[in-house]
Amino acid sequence: MNKMIDFKSNIPLIKEFLRLNREICGHVYNLNGNIVLYCENVGSLKGEKMRGSCQHSKYSSVIWHTHPNISLPYPSMEDILKVIKPRNDSGLISTSYIFTSIGIWSIQGKKRIITPDVEELVKKIVYDLHFIYKDRDKLKNYLKGVNSIEMDIINF
Repeated sequence: MNKMIDFKSNIPLIKEFLRLNREICGHVYNLNGNIVLYCENVGSLKGEKMRGSCQHSKYSSVIWHTHPNISLPYPSMEDILKVIKPRNDSGLISTSYIFTSIGIWSIQGKKRIITPDVEELVKKIVYDLHFIYKDRDKLKNYLKGVNSIEMDIINF
């Protein structure tokens, strides 16, 4: 597999990634005005006891990963907290893209603070997403009300 993928021209390839029973992850770069995805890693096969999660070896300012079709098509609590939590290392994440069966999630972290209140808000968001993800209009309206964490969904 070519490790660099031009974003716009390879939506069909990204959709193929979603058919795999494992996550794929990497970094997003701007090369001469072209947005490309660098494929860094592939998770283990997702099964009864395996999450199939993909782990970044390091973080960059813009990261991405897939939620394969056998996974829930919305961000997990871990996905959201990864972007907004303070980091001691130099790998400060500003944006995370998550490719799912219903579209592309973009999570942007502007504030770097984790308190019990923030964690509880994120937990509530993920809990609510679990019950409304099948109805895209409800989902989009719900996301408009989330001010603390900017998330958006882009349809394929």
